[in-house]
Amino acid sequence: AAAATTATTPTAATTTTTTTNSTTTTQAPAAAAAAQGDSSNGRYARQDGDEDCTDEDENEDEDEVGDDSSATAGLQPSKSLTDLFGAYDLSGMCVSAKNAASATPRRRFRFFDMAGQTVYLQLQKFIFTGHALYLVVFNLGDFVATREAAASALNYVRNCLVSIHTYAEGAPIFLIGTHKDKVPDGPDGQHLRVSMLLDDAFGSQGLLSQIVRNEEEGLVYFPCNNTKPKKDPTVTHLRRAIETQAADIDQNQLPYPVHWFALLTALQAQNKKKLIDMAEVEKLAEPLELTARKEVERALTSFALVGLIFYFPHLSQNLVILNPQWLIDSFVAIVRDHRQHRLACPTSAAVHKRQWQLLVEQGVLNPALLPILWAQHTPEEQAFCLQLMAELHLMVPTLINKELQYIVPALLPLTLSSSSRRGSSGGSS
Repeated sequence: AAAATTATTPTAATTTTTTTNSTTTTQAPAAAAAAQGDSSNGRYARQDGDEDCTDEDENEDEDEVGDDSSATAGLQPSKSLTDLFGAYDLSGMCVSAKNAASATPRRRFRFFDMAGQTVYLQLQKFIFTGHALYLVVFNLGDFVATREAAASALNYVRNCLVSIHTYAEGAPIFLIGTHKDKVPDGPDGQHLRVSMLLDDAFGSQGLLSQIVRNEEEGLVYFPCNNTKPKKDPTVTHLRRAIETQAADIDQNQLPYPVHWFALLTALQAQNKKKLIDMAEVEKLAEPLELTARKEVERALTSFALVGLIFYFPHLSQNLVILNPQWLIDSFVAIVRDHRQHRLACPTSAAVHKRQWQLLVEQGVLNPALLPILWAQHTPEEQAFCLQLMAELHLMVPTLINKELQYIVPALLPLTLSSSSRRGSSGGSS
């Protein structure tokens, strides 16, 4: 799908979702700008901007979008999110001829679903943006099970809220409790008790200042039945609230100049490339009357804010990443819970058993593992990702027994046993 513009000046809005098991960022250009597989740790989801749409309208739109949408790669949204937003298309973000000709521009949401383990917290600063909505999703069952389970769930929700406040100050946040079918409200008012628990835990800390409350039920969160979302009125309320907040974000955005979208179209036409340098971008911009480098940089920064590209102008490699999903996948191949989320590596990995052990147990990456972790990368792409991760402090180069290796801070153990110290000082085989 190509970027499309109408006579109206489009603005950009975004949405983001965070779960106790994952974090999902949803970004939605309100105008008809279509991205080609550039989601970040998730896939795009489309949502109609018409507040009067019905489920039948949504299903009809799904068929329409499915015919001409571009495929997106990467991690799938968590099942709870897929269930909750099951009536919306998750195959891609696109603009059909029918939609482009419509008088009412459609709003399309892009979901970035992040895993919830603490190892991924370092990646949130590259995903989170103030131009987004955030959905913090948790399991209601955790709050009514045991004190230990409730304390653990509260701690995770707190971490999510702190991250959003840090990297996306002012962005709307929705708290969503799933598994309502297993935790019915009942006469004892379990849903209200959970709401009071959240309010007591975070209200005095100022962490609920960005929360969009469930006004229909008088709760601080939205309890949802993700097994039957179409029959749950709370899911309908949630969708409407998301649409309203997205519209507010749209109204607060400055309009993009039309030739910026022409540049976006030109960038997306380079769909066979994962990244390009600024010299190539300037060549694409020149026929579009974008000759001032500062304006090109402003356009790129705007595209990056809504997740269409990655752009790090302050780094030594002044490159534009056209496929954010590719870069996130590159990061996550290393920065991950290797015990819980194992990579499907070839048998040649067995040759580097000791190096694997050092990575998983001590957070020490030997360069010999890179061709395995980044098997689909060219040598040039490996070199780029290695330098970028070092400049972003996701890895720290160091010498161990005169051998270059990389410390991965997110993988460092909280404590280091004496045997681990001996293993590290002894080098790697």
